[in-house]
Amino acid sequence: MLGRLRQTGANMDTIWREWVNSATSPGHSSERRRPPPGHAGRALIRRGRSLKTVALLHIDQIRRALGIAGVLTDIGAWTGDTESRRAQLGFVLERAEHIVDLCERKHTVGEFAVTAEYERHLLRNRSVFTAATRTGKAARLILVTAEGLLPGAQSGAFQGLVTMDDLFASV
Repeated sequence: MLGRLRQTGANMDTIWREWVNSATSPGHSSERRRPPPGHAGRALIRRGRSLKTVALLHIDQIRRALGIAGVLTDIGAWTGDTESRRAQLGFVLERAEHIVDLCERKHTVGEFAVTAEYERHLLRNRSVFTAATRTGKAARLILVTAEGLLPGAQSGAFQGLVTMDDLFASV
């Protein structure tokens, strides 16, 4: 069902340094640096891309954070559609125990807040995935984020959470 992801030759030290440097001031890891006007969007995009790369290079840590380190898992990207809808997922973990983890990667400054609109988007993507793949497996929504998830009415849309701390935990 899923295609294999290619391994990348990215240097993890460079990716991590880029992410940290774009998120914090030198010497003051808790202070947020404000980019010059017109650069805020580019800094967030760069950090978001770094998070996506880091996540893909730390699948073992993600599996451990989700409590499935010992479960046979196939990893892949997925884009598909039904007759009326199209969906794209960050990546998918297809587990041997008949569960599919649909993983979304999000970078925000601070904890990620799930809005009602984004919750509808997530549920639609899950619906498109199950219809397009005709899977009989349970489909869980997983969030991979740098800063965590802000508790709220829609935060229950995710059945799993992986943070940057989880990604850099030793295996």
